[in-house]
Parts: sequence; structure tokens; C-alpha cells
Amino acid sequence: MKLSMKIQIIFFLLYIICFNNKETIAQTNITAGSQSGTWTLAGSPYIVMVNVTVPANQTLIIEPGVHVKFQQTYQMDIFGSLYSKGTEMAPITFEASDTAGWYNDIITAGGWHGIHFNQFQGTNDVSAFSNCIVKDVKHGVAANWNGIEAMFVYRTLKIDSCQFFHNQSSFNMAEGVTILVQGGGSFEMSYCDIHDNLNRVCALRLGTGTYEPINIHHCHFYNNSVGAAIWMLQSNVLFEYNEVNDNKSIYDMSAIRITGFHATLRHNSIHHNVSENEAPITGFAGIIDIDANLICNNHHTSGNCGLVDGGGGIHAMQNDGSNWDSTRYKIRNNIIANNYSPFFGGGIYVYNTIVKVMNNHFINNGAHFGGPGIYGMGTNTEVYMQNNLFYGNCSDPAGDTHDIRFSDVHLITYKNNWAEFDFNSNVDLGGSTGIIISGDTSDNVVGADPLMINPTLNCSYTDSALNSNFNLQVGSDCIDAGDSTGSLHTAKDYLGNYRMMGSSIDIGAFEQLGEIINSAAFLSENELVIYPNPNDGNFKFCNKNSEPAIFKIFDTAGKLVFEKPFTNYTGYQLIESDLASGIYLLQLVKSNEIVKQKLIVQ
Repeated sequence: MKLSMKIQIIFFLLYIICFNNKETIAQTNITAGSQSGTWTLAGSPYIVMVNVTVPANQTLIIEPGVHVKFQQTYQMDIFGSLYSKGTEMAPITFEASDTAGWYNDIITAGGWHGIHFNQFQGTNDVSAFSNCIVKDVKHGVAANWNGIEAMFVYRTLKIDSCQFFHNQSSFNMAEGVTILVQGGGSFEMSYCDIHDNLNRVCALRLGTGTYEPINIHHCHFYNNSVGAAIWMLQSNVLFEYNEVNDNKSIYDMSAIRITGFHATLRHNSIHHNVSENEAPITGFAGIIDIDANLICNNHHTSGNCGLVDGGGGIHAMQNDGSNWDSTRYKIRNNIIANNYSPFFGGGIYVYNTIVKVMNNHFINNGAHFGGPGIYGMGTNTEVYMQNNLFYGNCSDPAGDTHDIRFSDVHLITYKNNWAEFDFNSNVDLGGSTGIIISGDTSDNVVGADPLMINPTLNCSYTDSALNSNFNLQVGSDCIDAGDSTGSLHTAKDYLGNYRMMGSSIDIGAFEQLGEIINSAAFLSENELVIYPNPNDGNFKFCNKNSEPAIFKIFDTAGKLVFEKPFTNYTGYQLIESDLASGIYLLQLVKSNEIVKQKLIVQ
């Protein structure tokens, strides 16, 4: 009787376990190629044993939490709609059923052939792709067979909060790409992680050949190897608020490669990338704007590059065979720090193109042969340098004080820059006699210390600039020493504070806010300004409108951590707090609006 009771208890427990985990033991085999309807969590995992097609005017819905497992080299081709929206807690996973052999890119075992959003066929595309994981894709063929990538897009699509990792296309005859956006409409990718992919060419290739808008924002590209992380090929790209780090590339690839049309890079952190020949940002053709980025601790390894390689932070050139002046660069408001080139151009390398370099920080960059800040060459090269801060840059030749070096370029301007040495000691013309020096070089500022708050200390790519503060202290001789005429200055600086707050623009990437208390230019704007920012928890704020308001501070979790009412205020008001180090959101709550600003406490 006791034995029988024990058996009943065991069976009961097994039943409970199986019932509570029924989705883990359920399985649906996909043996028919044409698919629509719904793949449910109850039927997960789905074992794909054939190439899957979602036909025109059909929709396949995949529920949150579903696992889709592909055998060998099968793939999904979407001609209708794929609605694949997971959640943060229950992502949808696309993976190989067995990864044994994944490491070898010329055999079929261990991987699959990805998801292809082909040109839409139908009347209403409801495709969505968010909170998904895509991994284990491989080329897997010992031959030239293109059209194989983890994700192919030829339609309007938004990809949000997804992960792409452990994918490869490294065989020398492979497509070589993890995500390929080919065209067919606008494209947006947001809050995605693209990491640890092995590619012959790049992790993300944007090659639409059209001016349809592409927006890549708040994504993280890291630990991708062999090719570039991102290649913008004849596309119209806005690339902002992304982090690109620790990617490794060879040949003429780089962390970000730009070849044509229009690319805008702003508010990105691009750091600790390693390449063989070129800088982490390498432009070959197009209209290229590089604005308000942190570009630091990058380096390349080959000192025998040749004329079309080199550069530690940015490589700017024109080499696509079109008219030489069709490629133009605007490089503004960037922190370019602690990058290194074993060739020339620790900060920026310029070759046969037009580059306007305005209001940047060049700090502790290095170049073996010279030009640790900027190097330029080529008879078609024009480099306009204005309102830049050069400090601590170094090169290996003994006694070389120059931040900037040129060789047989056409034209340069050098005005209202801050450096440790005067023009003749800071700009090396390489013995060239035909270089046109445009403008007056007498308005530059020479000093011993620009008074940054907490910069890096050494001229080395191993001295991390990520936690440094390159903002100006009160009393810096960079303040109001720039010239806005011809500077193409943006409305806001590196931190998003308004430019032209004092009597003139400041030199470098920051506008020092201590100078704007009585600025009519500022008071014409209805914005909340914090000074200093970053700070130690004690700071002042200013806002145009003096009506009664409540000043609130929230932490990143949305918790109210400080509140103070004001019945009337003019000019700057002091806030004293004991806030811990971190990032906070400030709100000035007025009767008819809420004005917001970010606060950084260090």
C-alpha cells in the first residue's frame, strides 16, 4: 500500500512538472514551405525542416517567447508580411537546431541561412520585427553563393530591440554580411545589439543606392571581426546615439566605412576599435557630416599603409573616380582623443578632398611619422581649421612639436585655434612652397594649459578617454576666443548646450556656460540651461521665463529624488544637492509646459 502511494505521488509530481513546462516539451515540425497564420508559444519550438516562404498577401504571426530552430541551411523568405514582435521578457529566437560545425563556413552543418524580407508583394505590409534574437546563421557553402545573410531587407521596415550575434559569413567567396539593407523603402534600426559576428565584409551593410531615409540609432555594435562593423554604401544615412567599440577589421575596412551619397554621424561613441590600415571612421565618397561624437582610443596596426590609408580617428579621402570636389566633409564638435596611427594622422588623415574641421577637441592623439592632430596630402586637398583645441598630441620624431602636418596640399586655413605652440611651430608644411594659406593666422591662441576639467593624461591609445571630462573650466583662454564667421557652427555644442552664449564662440567642442548669464542670445531661447554640467551635485540653472515653477530631478528609474518650488526667479538659481554620481533628468514644471534637460553628476 505504501509503495502504491509513493508511485501515485511520483506520477502526480511528473504530471505537475510536465503541465507547468508544456511549452518546453512541445514541438512543431515545419515540413511545408508555404506558411501563414500563427506560430504559437504552445507549439514552440518550431523545427524548420524546409525553406519557408510567406507568400504574397499572406501574414505569418509569431508569438512572444517562440523558438524557431532551423536545420542546416534552410531559410525564411518573406514576400507577404512577417509579424514577429516579442517582448523584453519573452523574445522570439531564431537559431540553428544544432550548432555543431558552425565554426567551419564551408560546410552546411551547424547553421542556417537567415531571414529575407524580399520586396513586398501585396496591398498592406504589416511586417514588424522587434525583441527578436537572430543567431547561428552561416554561409556554409564552399563556393560563391551570395544572398545569404542573417537578415536581408528590401522593403520599408523597422527593426527594434533585437540581437544579432554568433553569425558568420567569412568564407572568401561569401556575401560576407550579417545584415544587408538593399533598398526598396525607408529603414530604421533602433536599440539593437549587433555583436560577436564573423564577417568577411561587415556586420551591417546599408547599400540601397537610393536617397530613401535610413536611421540607425541607439544601437550597439561590438566585438565584430574581420570586416567593417557598418558600411554605408551609396545610401542616405542618419547614424546617431550609437556605440561602436572593440570591432576588429582588416584590409581597407574599418569600424564605419562610408562610400557615397550622404551620411550624418552624430552623438555616437566610437572607441577601442582596431583596424589594419585605416581609422574607425573612413570616408571614401559622399557628403559626410561628423558632428558631436566621442572618437577615442582607436588605432590601426600597419605602418606601411600607402597614400590612401592611415589615420587614427578619422580617415577622409576622395577615391571613387568621380569629380574630386564631389566629396566633402564637415567635422564639428567632436572629442577626438587618444587615437593612434603608426603611419600619419593620429586624429584625422586627409587625402585629396575638402574637409572643414571646426570646434573640435584634439587631445593626446599620436602618429608615428607625424601629424598627430591632422595630416593632409594631395594636390586637391583643402583643409579649413577653425576654433579647434589641440593639446597633448605627440609623434615619434624627436623634437617634433607640430600637431598638424601637410604635404603638397592645395589650400589650408588656420584661424582661432588653441595650441601649445604658435603657427610656425604647430603647422608643418613639409617644405612645400605652393600651399595657399588663406586668412589671418594671428588670431590663434597659444597657451600652456587650456584648463579642461578632467582630460586624459597621456598621449597613448591605452589611456581610456571614456570617463574623462574634456569640458572647459572657468578661466580657460578658449572661452570667447573663437570666431563664428565662416565656422559653419551648429546650433548646439557637444553636450547639446547652445552655441554663441558669450561675446563670441568658444574654441573647442564645448560652449562654457559660465559666460552666458547676461547673454541676450540665450535669453531669447526658452530652454533650461544647467551650469556646470557635469557637476558634483551643486549647480545653477537658468530659464528665460520667470513665472512660478517647480524644479524636479528624477533618476534613470523615474524616481523623484529632488524637488524645489520657485515662486519667482531670474538669471541663474543655485541648486545644492547630495546626489550620487549618475545621470538624471531635470524638469522645470511651469503652468503650460515642462522644460527638460539631462544632468550628469560625477
